[in-house]
Amino acid sequence: MDVESTRLTLEYGALALTDGSVPWEAQLHPGLDLVSDDIPLVRTIRGGLVIRSRTYGEWGKYIVVKQEDGLYCIYAHLASLAVSEGETVAEDTVIGVMGSSGYATAAHLHIELQENYYDPYSHVDVAYYLGIKNVVGYVGYL
Repeated sequence: MDVESTRLTLEYGALALTDGSVPWEAQLHPGLDLVSDDIPLVRTIRGGLVIRSRTYGEWGKYIVVKQEDGLYCIYAHLASLAVSEGETVAEDTVIGVMGSSGYATAAHLHIELQENYYDPYSHVDVAYYLGIKNVVGYVGYL
């Protein structure tokens, strides 16, 4: 995605409904939701090893990259997957196209970071990690 044309639509840590309907099922949003006004290509934020490239329930089509820094980056709700499990990718590699697969109501990218893959208590503030403001609207740098 082109940063100049990218909007943050749901912040890291915001209260989010887990199924879109009932407030008592709300939880803190573990990542960022981003939308591009331009070409919706999804690129890696760091290089690493693709450990997941598949379809699963709420994430829909998703990719997990175990980054060179040890963190796990999840790219979810994709329309298509351009890499396979076991592949090594460099930083800024196109890995898919933004979409609305899984539990999504419109095309966007859900991106999150975890210290330990699939551990709900190991999330990392992805906005801070990327050096962007954790505020809804066009992406701005800290």
